Amino acid sequence: LNSLTLISLTVPFGQLFAFIIAILLRDKTKASPALESIFFSPLLISMVAAGVIMLYIFGMRGPVNYLLTQLGIGEVNWLVHPFRAKVVIAILEIWKGATFHTFIYLAALRGIPPEYYEAAKIEGANFFQTLWGVTLPLIKNAILFCVVMTTIWGLQIFDSVYVATQGGPLNSTVTVVFEIYRVSFKHNKMGVGASLSVLFLI
Repeated sequence: LNSLTLISLTVPFGQLFAFIIAILLRDKTKASPALESIFFSPLLISMVAAGVIMLYIFGMRGPVNYLLTQLGIGEVNWLVHPFRAKVVIAILEIWKGATFHTFIYLAALRGIPPEYYEAAKIEGANFFQTLWGVTLPLIKNAILFCVVMTTIWGLQIFDSVYVATQGGPLNSTVTVVFEIYRVSFKHNKMGVGASLSVLFLI
């Protein structure tokens, strides 16, 4: 259930974030190489380092709580509430994973012939009509690929949980793979871990 909850957060929001960034980067300019390098950089950071960064950002004295304090909301202990802890894991996974999908969408968007957009403009279509009637149908294969891959990776979440929450609080962020690790190597029940691995493979 924890894994499915994380997937329900990471798949739609991650794809939406990646698609919006790809739309913004679609038109090539002089700044495009620099911007693409900036958006590609999270993919180069290890999940352990990214997890440490996220713990700082959402820490009690981190930037997020500082901003909330300035807005008059007050500090929030993100990692002691079951759902808020899931949100932190989801944001970490989206930040790391959306980079990859952004470039898949970017390649698909740049592969659309400009004649389609010119025809839509002549017909008087606005931005959203063009997006719905031209862009999305022509990149549906890229969308399907990204959704499938995000779902697969979402089921395999381990590193972010291991670094950020260790499955807490109250086992609210224990994923399937983390449970296999915990049963096998922390509780030393290799038989149960192997059985869980087989079920996970199926």
